[in-house]
Amino acid sequence: SFIEYYRMIDYPFVHSLETDYEGLTPNHILFEILIKMGKTDAEIQKIMGISQTTIRSNRFRIKSKKRNLYLF
Repeated sequence: SFIEYYRMIDYPFVHSLETDYEGLTPNHILFEILIKMGKTDAEIQKIMGISQTTIRSNRFRIKSKKRNLYLF
């Protein structure tokens, strides 16, 4: 899969997605990889076959899954 391929290219980034976030789906990981690659929203829409509304929703959902690593 593309995620496994990208893991070989940028292991620290993919690893951080898997450890710093709570339960990201493969689609969310792919979404974040495409953003990291510098893809525009329009390009992400075409690649993933999603709407602009889904892009906004993905951003919100991914942000909400970020683990708070600085708990005291």
